[in-house]
Amino acid sequence: MNSDEGGRFFKNETHNLIKFLKEKEKVRLAKNFKWASHNQVIDLIKRNLLTIEARNLFASFNIDKIH
Repeated sequence: MNSDEGGRFFKNETHNLIKFLKEKEKVRLAKNFKWASHNQVIDLIKRNLLTIEARNLFASFNIDKIH
């Protein structure tokens, strides 16, 4: 959970979660969660649509793939 303080983001909180799934594992998400695949997250990053916190979290789980 991250909190941005100040300006238009005053008291704004974001929740980011990474889940590694086993093949055919089923996931139940709360209605306020959105699912994104690895490739979808990469596309969101390229289009600058993720917060810096979400990008950092994603990068920390992919550090071994950075060239």
